[in-house]
Amino acid sequence: MNTCRAAVALTAFIGTAALAGAPEGDALALMARRQAPEAEGGDGATIPAAAPVAVARFGAQWSWRLNLEADWIGDFQGANEAMVRVGASWFFFENVELAGYVTGGYVWQAVENAGTYGLDLELRWHFLAEDTWSLFASVGGGVMGSTASVPEGGSEFNFTPSAGLGATFEVADGLRLYLSARWFHISNAGTFADNPGRDNLSLWAGLSFGL
Repeated sequence: MNTCRAAVALTAFIGTAALAGAPEGDALALMARRQAPEAEGGDGATIPAAAPVAVARFGAQWSWRLNLEADWIGDFQGANEAMVRVGASWFFFENVELAGYVTGGYVWQAVENAGTYGLDLELRWHFLAEDTWSLFASVGGGVMGSTASVPEGGSEFNFTPSAGLGATFEVADGLRLYLSARWFHISNAGTFADNPGRDNLSLWAGLSFGL
């Protein structure tokens, strides 16, 4: 019994001396290692807890983002369109992103309303990029199909070039709010007999999630 007590006392003394003799940083590190949560493997071995995965900085080269956007498009002559875009963007240069979307919408116009669907690409340069906000310029283009001629007297297939300016704001870690105004053109580029075309103002907002 006395031998056991002596062994326990000696072990405690050695541990205290080791902490006291170690530099402050090493002592704190030793205590942290003792207190860190560990998981037990199948063979009884302990496995250190995994570190959280960091989201890439906004605008970092090679980073990817998931984008959800809503768009109002109008020509101020009675035609209006509501459109949603779902897609992803890739920063192939620092603060320069290429975004691709699947689109769907609905057009209200004088003769016959129409549903729309299509694909869209947009190149955006964040020419002023701060930690929590940015300003960008954009150019884009896409294709759009519709259930009736858009504009009236035109065709059910059109091209949709665009150009605009916008801003982003950080609303949470890895989450950005996008706001933009752009020129949005609808035209079949002369691929059908009639090509009335339509120039519109597009106002859109979206949320962008870091991947």
